[in-house]
Amino acid sequence: MTGPVGTEVRFTVYGRAAPKGSPNRWRVKRSDGREVTVLSEPKGVKDWQHLVAMMAQRHALDATLSGPVAVHLRFYLPLPKSAPKRRRVWPTGKTHDLDKLARAVLDGITGPILADDGSVVHLDAHKDYGDPPRVEILVREVLAG
Repeated sequence: MTGPVGTEVRFTVYGRAAPKGSPNRWRVKRSDGREVTVLSEPKGVKDWQHLVAMMAQRHALDATLSGPVAVHLRFYLPLPKSAPKRRRVWPTGKTHDLDKLARAVLDGITGPILADDGSVVHLDAHKDYGDPPRVEILVREVLAG
């Protein structure tokens, strides 16, 4: 990304990233006969977002960034045991969608670092295999000019 940048926040969250997907939705009939719609997030996403939010709070500035920001995310996922040992492989197939991984992180840093994740004007995200599993996060304030 080119152009002037202002304040920046950089930190790493260690752990296996969980994607923020579409919530599961189903109807349940209660004992009193009423039907209720139940929503549930994918497994592990609440814990992952909480971990991201805690680390974001540690690195938070005096005030949240409310202007336009650029966010750079680099995800490192655990290498599966079935991966070939002698050639380079990329995390495709059964690994999580990159956009859903990014969505979980953006929701986690909203509050401590970002006033609103709608202020993100540039998003750069990568996923690869690496040990230990983690996400490296860089948030930069974009200045006019």
